[in-house]
Amino acid sequence: MGDPYTVLGVPRWADHDAIRTAYRVLARRCHPDFGGDERAMIQLNEAWHILGDPARRAALDAASARPTLRPGPPIQNGPRTVLDFGRYEGWSLTDIANADDDYLVWLSRTPLGRPLRAEIQAVLDERDHALAALRPPVVNTRRRHAWGR
Repeated sequence: MGDPYTVLGVPRWADHDAIRTAYRVLARRCHPDFGGDERAMIQLNEAWHILGDPARRAALDAASARPTLRPGPPIQNGPRTVLDFGRYEGWSLTDIANADDDYLVWLSRTPLGRPLRAEIQAVLDERDHALAALRPPVVNTRRRHAWGR
């Protein structure tokens, strides 16, 4: 098995709740009963076995020589921010909105994403307006009778 943090797609500084959420999302996707791969589920369970227990996680972090530093501010790439952490590392906020808008909503509620709240809301609003423009207008097809005025 590789790095448990990589398997779960979480950064090293993630708290227990974020790790548990990532495990549950991936378990639903990888579980063989739902069409997932059995080998991927085994790796996922091994990663959760290590990271889900505070003592095992502390031992793993102590054994690895990598420091658990928090990232700096996300990279500004033109008009949109590009994330330099997590599952969507290297993606712009616009790209993430097109693929997984729930992640952006979640990110805006986390301490790491709070500085990006205004930009995330702008990206989601732009996408909503674009989708609304593609929808045909609603036309009232009910007829009014002369006696129903």
